[in-house]
Amino acid sequence: MLCMPVILLSFNSIAQKVNKVKSAGSNSKAAKIFPVKGKLVAVKDWNGIGNLYMNNYWVSNKNAIINQIGAAEFELVKNKSDEEKWPNEFRERFDESGNDNTAERFKNLKLYQIAAFTNTVNGRKFDDMIILRVPFRENKNALPKNNWESDVYIILKASSVL
Repeated sequence: MLCMPVILLSFNSIAQKVNKVKSAGSNSKAAKIFPVKGKLVAVKDWNGIGNLYMNNYWVSNKNAIINQIGAAEFELVKNKSDEEKWPNEFRERFDESGNDNTAERFKNLKLYQIAAFTNTVNGRKFDDMIILRVPFRENKNALPKNNWESDVYIILKASSVL
């Protein structure tokens, strides 16, 4: 009887390989590693957090974003960056008095800037934007309720980050 070795690959290792293949065919000189590590940053202004992004936004900015983070992570950003798709702990920004306590609650989060782009829709340029990843593994104990299970993506104006 012939025995074949069993190889188990984690989702991340499979995604890394798939994304390397997808990225290798793009205009990028180097293959993208999924997920892109990014640069650790701090946010100085949380205004503008939690927008809803229409399909036209993604179509217009897709190439600029994919060139930095690859197609696999672009799809995650696209599908997980709207406030309605965030865990409740990220959406509850006001305390009992109605004051925005986002800065206080989020001050201990590790945030990584994974992409920067100029929001361009129908050829018209708007604000310079950044995409932040809030990795669950590094932040699972940073918020008191800990009711989230995967990375969260936040899009902010570039001027919001230190």
